[in-house]
Amino acid sequence: MGCHSGGTNEPDAGQQAPEEWDGVNGGARRSDGTFKASPQQRRADEPEFFGTALVSESGVGLGFPVDVYVTKDHAYVVSISLPGSGPLAGGLTVFDVSDRAHPVLRKVVTLSGDTYWNSVWAKGDTLYVGSGNHGVLLFDISDPAEPRLLRGLPGDAFGRCRINGRAGC
Repeated sequence: MGCHSGGTNEPDAGQQAPEEWDGVNGGARRSDGTFKASPQQRRADEPEFFGTALVSESGVGLGFPVDVYVTKDHAYVVSISLPGSGPLAGGLTVFDVSDRAHPVLRKVVTLSGDTYWNSVWAKGDTLYVGSGNHGVLLFDISDPAEPRLLRGLPGDAFGRCRINGRAGC
């Protein structure tokens, strides 16, 4: 069960907008007051996640996974370290998912002292990874199973980079 609003912050027909209503506040929507909500029930024949199905699961041994991006038949998973969750480890884990039912671990990439990789996205042959210490990391994924660190933005001088537990990059 969940609730939703009507999808707009506009007052209902016949209602007076509050005096402070300006609809937009610095480029962001602003809501004041209340909104309509209604419970949503699934139909009896509707699966919990309409249009999706679990095909397989694979563990990520590096930190706590927080984001995944799939492109070129590879899943790029970024992880962060959580306090009290064991060794400090965050980074990028790459799976070959060309056979969706049987993902294969291909590569693990970490940067010394950087345990907070929290977002991942790709366009063309470039993978963009949000890093707590290095801004945005850019990787060449022209060979999808072997991401190659290009640079960090803004400009960054990297310490030690480790690939599959060995010095690299």
